[in-house]
Amino acid sequence: VSSAASDEELEANRKEWYNFAMENKDLQMAKELYVGHEEEARVKALEAEAATGCAAAGDAELEAARVEWLEFHVKAGEYEDALQMCVDDKDYALVHDAQEANRGEWLAHSLASEDVYSAGNYAVTEEELAAVEDLKIKKELKAGNYGKAKKLAKTPAQHELVDASEEAARKVWLPYPTPAG
Repeated sequence: VSSAASDEELEANRKEWYNFAMENKDLQMAKELYVGHEEEARVKALEAEAATGCAAAGDAELEAARVEWLEFHVKAGEYEDALQMCVDDKDYALVHDAQEANRGEWLAHSLASEDVYSAGNYAVTEEELAAVEDLKIKKELKAGNYGKAKKLAKTPAQHELVDASEEAARKVWLPYPTPAG
């Protein structure tokens, strides 16, 4: 009789722990404790709920955090870190567009401040590279290095600019008397 009572007690304890696991959605414990088709069906339903509902909620939170970090890195100009947060073409396009806009701003700044070295690093297109070449020529002309400017000149417009600058500089000196020799 004591053996039967102990089996009943064990079964009552098992059911109590099984119900506890189900209430707390402890799938691992519920899988270890279920007995019979009815309890198995409840465990499978809990498993399906975990695979769809909870996982989707967790994925949504993770996705929101990923997007937030991606946007943070893009705004901070941390493009390498932003690229690590990309998962699809839309993300890569966002980073690329931000990089391109930033590159264009730095190119414009470099050209405006006559920083040939930086402008050369930011120039990509044919027009941008031509603008850098024009800047090199203008800097040489400004320094009075007409020989260097002539060597840098490649287009007819650049040659005309060099010739006109050299002629203008020559005319500045015409009124000054030269000693007869």
